[in-house]
Amino acid sequence: RRVHGVLFNTIIFVTSMKHGLLLTLLTIPLILGSAEPGEEPEFPPKLEHSIYFKLVEYVKYKHQSLSYPICSKKDLPLKVMIDLWLFQLFDLDEPDQQLTIDVYLELSWHDCQISWDPTEFSGLQELTLPSEHIWFPDIVAYQSLHGNFEEGLHIFKAAVARIRHDGMIQLGSQVQLRTFCKVNLQDFPFDRQFCDITFASWNRNLTQFNLTTRKGDSGEKSPGHQFEHASNGEWTVLHFPAFTHVTNYGKGIGNVSEVTFSLHLKRKTTYMMIYLMAPCIILIWSGIMVFILPVNSGEKISLAVTLLLALFVFLLLVARNIPHTSDSIPVITKFYMGATLLLTSATAMSCFVLNIGSKASDISLPAWAAVLLKSPLPCILLMDTYWRRRSADGIALSWCRCFCGTGSPEQSDSVNTVHSWHILATLFDRLFGLIYFLLLVASCSYLGWYTAAHHLELFAS
Repeated sequence: RRVHGVLFNTIIFVTSMKHGLLLTLLTIPLILGSAEPGEEPEFPPKLEHSIYFKLVEYVKYKHQSLSYPICSKKDLPLKVMIDLWLFQLFDLDEPDQQLTIDVYLELSWHDCQISWDPTEFSGLQELTLPSEHIWFPDIVAYQSLHGNFEEGLHIFKAAVARIRHDGMIQLGSQVQLRTFCKVNLQDFPFDRQFCDITFASWNRNLTQFNLTTRKGDSGEKSPGHQFEHASNGEWTVLHFPAFTHVTNYGKGIGNVSEVTFSLHLKRKTTYMMIYLMAPCIILIWSGIMVFILPVNSGEKISLAVTLLLALFVFLLLVARNIPHTSDSIPVITKFYMGATLLLTSATAMSCFVLNIGSKASDISLPAWAAVLLKSPLPCILLMDTYWRRRSADGIALSWCRCFCGTGSPEQSDSVNTVHSWHILATLFDRLFGLIYFLLLVASCSYLGWYTAAHHLELFAS
């Protein structure tokens, strides 16, 4: 049975193969019979290449992307013009000293290997090619902070070049640059910053490569350096000049042609004045309340310590916005240090006054205290009304007889010990309050002068 089954399957397979071969042989004449005798089967016609395609192939044939475009000695050094447009100022991170900007960088040079006759290509005078098909300068930004070195070196890796028939090439690319900017915070928050971005060739010195700025570009508000709309909420862009200079790097390298674009920034102070300076001013002016409270009140010290702690909180916020450097002390730091000293001195003065006002009645006044009470100082501190109110208790001094018209020689020698320490504490409290007020006015005047000078300078610029 097994043998019969195998033979049966074999016969069916061979029969199916025969039928398939026969069907194929019958189909071929039908396919070939669709064309008339003596005619070839129709295929798509051969397409004619466009003139632009022929020009591109011609340029690729003549130009080698790895070949330096020097055809004779007169082409040395290769002159390359650089230009930079500032589109947007993203951020200047002061703690990290990092500048982030959006720019359009363009290079122009003459390539002697690329030229054609426009009459041979239907008048085409320009074409565009990806940068990978041509040679382009190895320009690098010295202050670049890109993590990948090649990312900072090959800025034009994905750019498109515009090529003219006479060999002039313009290669531009929009790029977001992250560069190092050394920050000078001596006048913070009324400071100006100058961030330099230097471009140069990475492999060639001045004998082979000459990098220059565009002719007639003074660096001011010219069409080549548009930056009017590049300012953000924190910084105002004042100027964006360009400078060409040559730097000697010693033996083996020699002179290198460099172009530096200097970005001049002016800080907008509204944010700092509202969120950092105004709270500090309010706190130190609130310190006057310490000297208005009664001399025997323990809340004087509590108020002074509370104000001091609140000031330290704002000082921590200031420390987050400035770099950790010891090169200079910012103006806002000086102001906060002065405010801290003022509130600390107010706390110490309150402790001193509270100590004097809490003396026991059996402790007599020292000689210097009696001399101080009999001096014109209490009258200068406007304590005459205070003395008249207590003259019935026997507290009337010689100065009241002279300046206030009250008291008598007999009364001036009698001092009630019960109120003597309280009067002395009040005298010191008013004296310390006057000193605090004068220091406070001096500090705020210094800050106001700095602010006025900043706004006048900004208006003039």
